[in-house]
Parts: sequence; C-alpha cells; structure tokens
Amino acid sequence: MISNVVTVPDSGNLKASDSDAPNSSETRAYCRDRLIEIKKAMSELFMGREETLRMVLGAFFSDGHVLVEDVPGVGKTTLAKTLAQCMEIEFRRIQFTPDLMPSDVMGISLFDLNSGVFNFKRGPVFTNILMADEINRSSPKTQSSLLEAMEERQVTMDGQAYPLEKPFMVIATQNPVEFEGTFPLPEAQLDRFMVRIDIGYPDAETEIDILKKETLRRERSSFQPLSKKDLLLIRETAAAIEVNDTIYSYVQRLLDASRHHHDLHYGLSPRAGIALIRMAKFMALISDRAFVTPDDIRSVVYPVVAHRLVIKSDAMYRGITEKEVVSQLIEMVPVAKRS
Repeated sequence: MISNVVTVPDSGNLKASDSDAPNSSETRAYCRDRLIEIKKAMSELFMGREETLRMVLGAFFSDGHVLVEDVPGVGKTTLAKTLAQCMEIEFRRIQFTPDLMPSDVMGISLFDLNSGVFNFKRGPVFTNILMADEINRSSPKTQSSLLEAMEERQVTMDGQAYPLEKPFMVIATQNPVEFEGTFPLPEAQLDRFMVRIDIGYPDAETEIDILKKETLRRERSSFQPLSKKDLLLIRETAAAIEVNDTIYSYVQRLLDASRHHHDLHYGLSPRAGIALIRMAKFMALISDRAFVTPDDIRSVVYPVVAHRLVIKSDAMYRGITEKEVVSQLIEMVPVAKRS
C-alpha cells in the first residue's frame, strides 16, 4: 500500500498564496515525495520504463503535451489512463479516424427551439487529460482543431472563447510504422508537443509481470490519488526552480547551433527552448534541487527537440538520424563556466 502521509514542518508554508512557499526546501521535499509516490503508483499500473514515466510526469507538471510514437499494443492508452487515475482529474479519449470532424473534438452549437438561441454543447476536449489516439489518422482539418486548445487553452466557437479545464494536457499517439491512409502531423503541430516519447518493448521479466497482471485476478495496491491542491503546488514549485544566466545562455546556444546545422532545413524555435527550460526545472525538482544544471538540460534534450528537427533529404539518404543530430548539437555547444 502506498502511503499518502508526508510530514511537513509547517502546513501553512504550503499555501499557494504564500509567494515564498515554492522556494522553500520543505516545499520542495514535500513535492518530491509526492512525485515519488505518484511515480510508484503509476509503475504498478503501467509496467514500462521509468524514463517514460519521468517524461510524461515532467510534461504534465510543466504544462506541456506529449506525443507517444510506438507500435500497437505496448501500452500507449494504458499510460494515459494511468496518469489520470493517479490524480483527481478527468480523462477522455478520442479515437481519431478519417471521418472525424472538428465539432466531434471541440463541440457544436445547437439551436434550442424553446429559447430561440444557440447553445454550445461542449466536446470531449473540455477535460483535464485528452487522449488523441492515432491522431495522424484524422484529416488535417480535424488535427488543426486542437492547435488553439493546445496553445491558448481555449476553444473559440461562433466568436465566443470558452476556456478549457485546468490543468489541460493532450497525450496523442501515432503508429510510426503504418502510414497508409494517414495524414502526417505538420511541423507547426509537432512543435506544440513538449516531448515525443516511445514506450518500447518490455524486457523479459517485465513482460512476464504484464502477462500475469492481465491474466490473473490480483488485488491492486490502494493509493490516494494526488489532490488538485497538491497538483497545483507541484506545478508552482517546479516553476519556481532557479535558472541562472549560464543555463539560459547554454540553451540559447543550443538553439542557435541548430539554426546553423548543415543537415537541417531550419533550426529550433524559441518554443523549443522554453520547453527545455520547463522540463529541466521538473528534473531538478524531482532530484530535490533548487536550481537547474546542464545535466538537467541534457537529460531532456532528445525527447524535447528531436521531433522538431527537419532533416534535409540528402542527409537522410546518408543515414543521418535525429539522434545523431541531437548528439552533434550537444557536442558542438560547450557549457560556459559560471563567472
């Protein structure tokens, strides 16, 4: 059983209204303990790599979105549902198909005969975690209906803006192998995803555990879902992690190096740099540190930037991969020493 009791010296320090609370060591320790509990709870439901869980949690608490690219049957849907089950938030799933319309995602205005006015019927996008399953199987028109929701956290219908639930996160999935009848996501939409991850096949021991869990009746360990109060506190605390000018300079030089890389059509945008900083802050928090280090940046650089790279055709013919380009960028850009 996963305990939900964490000792905090002064609960008053945990009020969101206290501007000093996110910077205190007690608050950071409390948030880290809660994150470890959530990660442990998720690992009981989703038996995947720990790094996968860290990236998904990092994106969620950094107010980002996740693109999961992997073959069918490895647990993409389970991963999204597990995240929602471990917190006091709402989860909805949309199966993206070629005939799916934007109104099936956002909602639709219906005319009320009694009142004589149009009433907006909210679509499944009005939730906390939205799973867009096989997003590349829907038309570009339907895919683009998520752009405003992912960036502005709102939906505009008939000139009226409707704010989405807080927190709001999109977990989209796509099959990287079968492309027949699919519509590849444009670069503008790929850039909206904070990280792209893959789950991969489990090792032998983990796969046996999965087979047992799904074919035998076993009682699962009980645990207390993360409350919205703690959820918001963790987000606040992660946002308050210190980032010095050396780190900002390092990230900027990584972005600039990508813009001059001979194998890329164009470089990384400032949005990629913002995602790097936010994810690195989460990594510092879960490591119980009050500041970001270059290692935090390097630990998230591939899942954050790889899907944003557009490699030239001749480089692809030479076998150049996203992973190689990211490795070259890290080697090209040294970390400046603090003055």
